[in-house]
Amino acid sequence: MYKVLLVDDEELERKILCFILNNSSLPITIVGEAASGREALDKVHDIRPDLIIMDIKMPGIDGIEATRQIKALYPNIEVLILTAYSKFSYSQQAIKAQATDYLLKPIQPQQLIEAVKLALDRLSLKTSRPCHALNLSNQAELFVRKAMEYMEANYANNISLNMVASHVHLSPAYLSRLFNKKTGSGLTDYLAQVRLKTAKQQLRTSTATIDQIAAATGFNSSSYFSAIFKKNEGVTPSEYRANQAL
Repeated sequence: MYKVLLVDDEELERKILCFILNNSSLPITIVGEAASGREALDKVHDIRPDLIIMDIKMPGIDGIEATRQIKALYPNIEVLILTAYSKFSYSQQAIKAQATDYLLKPIQPQQLIEAVKLALDRLSLKTSRPCHALNLSNQAELFVRKAMEYMEANYANNISLNMVASHVHLSPAYLSRLFNKKTGSGLTDYLAQVRLKTAKQQLRTSTATIDQIAAATGFNSSSYFSAIFKKNEGVTPSEYRANQAL
């Protein structure tokens, strides 16, 4: 059985989590609760949980800072971050703190169960034979490749992180961390490069206008397209096309 610590400053939220998890048939046991990041840090040292489910907004040490400190001391502990705020900045902070996943409140029972299952799979692979660790790496590469293929096939559309994550059946936070670890760049950067590569090809081989190429390659406007193009290529789209004609 895997040991779980619940961390939330709202007692009702902790009770809801307990109810969902205790009725999930997952191989877990809830070994403790904490109402703050500081209390969580104290309890981690004593009970050494395998998994922590932690709210992001708490008095004193918040969930992000508590996660950062816990992962620094016990890197094998999995942490699921919960929040009522959907700001992308929170997701980025959770990723940097090495949280396993990032879930929005109100928590849907099945969503929580699936996230816990993923965390348990990671825990199982960490403690299994070396070949299982290799399988985990192969699985991660498969998710990243699927994300790349989706962006390459849909670059002309208005793609969001949530859409890509939904396509590969991972949470946005976990996919972002995985993609960055495997490629060294973010999904947004990769998508921009795919669009720019296609735009450059069209600038070289077609007579379409800059506005038309911007629209065809998924940029919101020709001005934004030109700004991104110059930032990456050092010249504007018009200058790039003129240089190719020389």
